[in-house]
Amino acid sequence: MADGFPDRYSEFEDFERKFEECISKSAVRTKFEQHSQRGKLIVSEIWKIIDSTYNKAEELKTQKAVAKKEKRDKLNNIEPRLLLLTEEMRNKMQQMLEEIEKLVSCFRGTSVTCTEGTQWWVHVVLMNPYLLFQISVCNRHCTATN
Repeated sequence: MADGFPDRYSEFEDFERKFEECISKSAVRTKFEQHSQRGKLIVSEIWKIIDSTYNKAEELKTQKAVAKKEKRDKLNNIEPRLLLLTEEMRNKMQQMLEEIEKLVSCFRGTSVTCTEGTQWWVHVVLMNPYLLFQISVCNRHCTATN
């Protein structure tokens, strides 16, 4: 071997390694920089879409929560009114029942039957030698028969 060959060979290998790194970095900058920029742009656009979707979902969630609260408040308003109306109707039906009992009680040979519960009814039979008249009154329908 020639004098200084191992030193020159070592220097050449070092140069070769540094040159390869330099070429690789340059290739990455020139060739892949455009791809890298495009990737960053794509990521940015996806981020905008995700952010927009999230904001719309949050807005929709808020709107639905407000609508739900309004419906609940409306239901809470309607429920007592419905109970009051039910009680009023029950009282009116009781008054009608009492009025029918009064009207019927003045006839001779009259029978009155009253039952109150989930379904109340009055069945009146007016007996007259010349006329047989029946009236049925209930909370669902009314019929009268001769």
